[in-house]
Amino acid sequence: IADGNTVDISSIDTDDQTLSLTGNTLAIADGNSVDISSIDTDDQTLSLSGTDLSIADGNTIDISSIDTDTDDQTLSLTGNTLAIADGNSVDLSGYVNTDAQTLSLSGNDLSISGGNTIDISSIDTDTDDQTLSLSGTDLSIADGNTVDISSIDTDDQTLSLTGNTLAIADGNSVDLSGYVNTDAQTLSLSGNDLSISGGNTIDISSIDTDTDDQTLSLSGTDLSIADGNTIDISSIDTDTDDQTLSLSGTDLSIADGNTVDISSINTDGQTLGLSGTNLSISGGNTIDIGSIDTDTDDQTLSLSGTDLSIADGNTIDISSIDTDTDDQTLSLSGTDLSIADGNTVDISSINTDNQDASEVNLVTAVDMDEAGEVSPTNETTVEEALQAIAPITSKAARIFYPPSIAVPASSVGPGTPIDLHAQYVAQFGSPAVKSPSAPNAIPTYTATELHYYITYYDTSVFSGVSVSDSGVMSFTVDAVPTGYNSLINVVFVVK
Repeated sequence: IADGNTVDISSIDTDDQTLSLTGNTLAIADGNSVDISSIDTDDQTLSLSGTDLSIADGNTIDISSIDTDTDDQTLSLTGNTLAIADGNSVDLSGYVNTDAQTLSLSGNDLSISGGNTIDISSIDTDTDDQTLSLSGTDLSIADGNTVDISSIDTDDQTLSLTGNTLAIADGNSVDLSGYVNTDAQTLSLSGNDLSISGGNTIDISSIDTDTDDQTLSLSGTDLSIADGNTIDISSIDTDTDDQTLSLSGTDLSIADGNTVDISSINTDGQTLGLSGTNLSISGGNTIDIGSIDTDTDDQTLSLSGTDLSIADGNTIDISSIDTDTDDQTLSLSGTDLSIADGNTVDISSINTDNQDASEVNLVTAVDMDEAGEVSPTNETTVEEALQAIAPITSKAARIFYPPSIAVPASSVGPGTPIDLHAQYVAQFGSPAVKSPSAPNAIPTYTATELHYYITYYDTSVFSGVSVSDSGVMSFTVDAVPTGYNSLINVVFVVK
């Protein structure tokens, strides 16, 4: 952040959506958990009054516009156009002479003949155990009850294939000869273009792949979903899934619920069975569902540079996205304070209390220069105190003598230059003795913070005495001294 600190956000996991359920606690990976015991997830008591369909604890809708003839499956084929009665038509010309689509399953690997293989282990197939079985006219549902459906008028949907002619019992037939030996439908993705081999290409860039942000939070009876709304679930019945059915005549009842008359419903007994990719309906035909894509919501994202990819999907360049979502660079123009990518406010009304030294009073007035003034004529403000002490600190307080050192003078000739500043720092940094409460080292100045002076030297012993701006002294010994009174006086002055 401008003029601030830096933090490493690499450890933040932005979209881990792995859910786990322990008892009534629903948790999301790297996120929070909520207790969902109060949620009534499956109160499904329905009632029908005329064309008004109502659900318990819910709303009522008019279903009069619904076409109750839901199973009109008359097919017709004109050229390469396949049409279904009361429905739409599709052009099959792109699939003429296409190859077979035989599916095979090995472990979690689902393969299509002449095509690719995908791992479907991530698919949750145990979504709501609805395995049906039929014994005579007794229809049973796994983990549920059994009802006698002998009184239900079923919709005979037996398919038969003679040569290339496909017929449905009590219905019409279509000639499939134009679709024999069909080609593989291997899909490929280039950028946002999805292509099918031997077919067309469509642009899928408009598809919103972020379909599954499911972070839930519960506050009291308010249930919220990330990036979505909040609803009050206090009215929800937590007795979520009692689904024991019983049938008396045409009266269908659900345990702990209501009873509806289903005599008007054409129930179409449809016990399903699955063997490999072959889906069968009791009393009817078998079809191969291998061509159905069961991987409907693979949302594994990966990022390479600025290329964001979704598993089994496309890749887009997100370099144009402004990731600096919290730019807080401040700028001041006059009294206008602005924040980057944000607004500007006028801070002229803020009392900044701009006080110079003459306006700031000392807590206690003092006689800084010891001139003998009597309060209130002595120094009472910061400005007065500085003016009184400045003459003192500007002169004597800035001048000091460095510690004493011995200068080798036992032989005549140029002496080895001595770094006076280094000698001063060494002795001040490691004093021989100090008082108990004193710090271990005496504060020192850097070499560039000082001026260096030689105020005196014994001219009968030394000549050519000089000192550099960094505090290095040079000298020549003209005569070996006969006693200890040959001195060189050095003075340091703080710049």
